[in-house]
Amino acid sequence: FGLDAVDLTTTSIISCPLAKLPIDSLESASPLIVTPPCKPQHLQTTSPTPLVTEYYANEVSYFGKLIPVGQRPVAVKTYGQTTVTDSVNGNTTQSHSGPAHAIVVNSGSNSVSILDLSTYLSVATIPVGIQPMAVALNAAGTMAYVANAGSGTVSEINLASLSVTRNVSVGPNAQSVSVDPSGASVWVGGSGFLSQIGLNTFTVVESQAMN
Repeated sequence: FGLDAVDLTTTSIISCPLAKLPIDSLESASPLIVTPPCKPQHLQTTSPTPLVTEYYANEVSYFGKLIPVGQRPVAVKTYGQTTVTDSVNGNTTQSHSGPAHAIVVNSGSNSVSILDLSTYLSVATIPVGIQPMAVALNAAGTMAYVANAGSGTVSEINLASLSVTRNVSVGPNAQSVSVDPSGASVWVGGSGFLSQIGLNTFTVVESQAMN
């Protein structure tokens, strides 16, 4: 139902430990045994990877993992950056770099889930309005804005404190939300309206009827 796509960079590093060569005694005539030289390698590949909400299973699918969230998840957005070590096998270390967190909108439980994408766990559940349907993030990935269709509101979430900081009424059936490129306002669409919310005051500064 909900979808976000990110670039994941997978890295494989093959290191070469210092070789310990046997040292023959002065009385021995046998030659030193020399092992073949080790060649260090650093391999990287980048590929698009989706995060998908599983509406009926109440899960998010990401990087081969299924992460439990709230009821009827409908939207997901990632933020932050992290590097995760996937495996260490002898001299080979495999890791991947990608988003650190995701916010998931749970339309059936009136909440959002915060996911830690390095541990593949839900680390917080934040109550919002009734029947949340969409989420948008500011450019810095520090604030989230959730459109709540059932209550006709928009909730602002501080992603550092993981708390709702402000709410504003916008109109019935608010189902879409986007942060203005200027970073000064948020746009929200619902049944027959499009409204602009000023972020300084978190009030509706403009609203127009839509067919």
